[in-house]
Amino acid sequence: MKKSAFALSALLFLGSCVLIPFAAAAAVGIWSYDEYSDEGGNIVVETTPARTWDAAKSIARARGEEVEIAEAPMRIRCRIDDADVLIRVVMFERTQELAEIKVSARQLVRGRADIARNVAEAIANQL
Repeated sequence: MKKSAFALSALLFLGSCVLIPFAAAAAVGIWSYDEYSDEGGNIVVETTPARTWDAAKSIARARGEEVEIAEAPMRIRCRIDDADVLIRVVMFERTQELAEIKVSARQLVRGRADIARNVAEAIANQL
């Protein structure tokens, strides 16, 4: 009887060990989908895309590390506050007097909307 109780408790323990990776994956998923799940900061500004692009480069150089600037697509990759940040300036087709600042930030697996919004607002405030 003792052997069967031991075997039964061992089976229950081993069965629960199989569930640990699934529980850990669920916990990571819940953690990454918190208040930072919206990872972007988008702002439309009333100025030319060229002027917006200059402001974006200035903010990225001042606040970022490992800054990579791609002139033609108006895209900047850098690290700000330990987050990977992507800054884009988007032109509108019908007018040259409007531009959109699109910023996304991710830290490990989490979106960091707070950093993205902060960077986008800093760019807009410099205009």
